[in-house]
Amino acid sequence: MKLKVFAHAQYNEYEKSFSYHAFNCDMRDYGYTLLETQEIEIRQPKFEELTNKTVAALREKQKTVMAAAQKELERVQTTIDSLLCIEYKG
Repeated sequence: MKLKVFAHAQYNEYEKSFSYHAFNCDMRDYGYTLLETQEIEIRQPKFEELTNKTVAALREKQKTVMAAAQKELERVQTTIDSLLCIEYKG
């Protein structure tokens, strides 16, 4: 399978350096400098292989989402606990 790859550079004014990126489209409208365009050939994965890799990536994302949700739940619980500890004076 052939893919068209656009190699870009982007200047970071804070670090005073360039970073390099490859995209599947021209990103000049977004502040990148186009260096060159190349067509590359890669092996097209079989459907089963692609499905397995996609499921593995989704499982990793699932872990990240669950960890973020757990952290937020703990933050909310801490706030609840804090409110419940306040002595009501009326």
